Amino acid sequence: PALSRLLRSLQPAMMAQPVKPVVGIPAQVFPSQRERIEPQDKQVRRSGIPVRDVMRIDHGENSCRTAGTPPRANQKRSYRIQIKNIIGIKDATGDVGRGIALIKDAPADFAVYSGDDMTAAALILMGAQGNVSVTANVATKMMHDLCQAALEGDVVTVHTLNAKLCDLNKQLFIEANPIPVKWALHTLGKIPSGTRLPLTPLSINAQPNVRS
Repeated sequence: PALSRLLRSLQPAMMAQPVKPVVGIPAQVFPSQRERIEPQDKQVRRSGIPVRDVMRIDHGENSCRTAGTPPRANQKRSYRIQIKNIIGIKDATGDVGRGIALIKDAPADFAVYSGDDMTAAALILMGAQGNVSVTANVATKMMHDLCQAALEGDVVTVHTLNAKLCDLNKQLFIEANPIPVKWALHTLGKIPSGTRLPLTPLSINAQPNVRS
């Protein structure tokens, strides 16, 4: 939004005298979990709507990479005590060890979900409650069956289904998510075509990989 406002402000000057402005694009800064949660909590309290939320950990979020240590569920627990609508956390780092640490420290009524399709079954087998999946958009039943088998501790079925889904899981992240999965869904006739910035269409070179 700030960049859009800057570009709009330059338009009158460019109409009067054509120039080539130089615009610096600021680096992306990831806020800490506290900086994300507290504004949301204020909005929820003002609205009076009983929202329930699941926190999210992704690759590179500074609040979860401090000194290379895994996130501790007791850190999140302190937020949960203050903010009653937080009922769980999605760990999309793909680091099963970090996910296990969260599960170990989590209160009994606090849910831990995987957010990484490649490692979801492993984390569910270790006690996670489910998976927030990208692949399920394309292979819905197979991903459902995989997660159900993991919840039931059926390691044989998990191994079989995981092997079938492994390549698809990989190809759906061949470019930035959700570009590949949107392209796949359009190819399957499930959604209309078209993307909007900051997303771009899936590259021609990547399309055969996703199609396969």
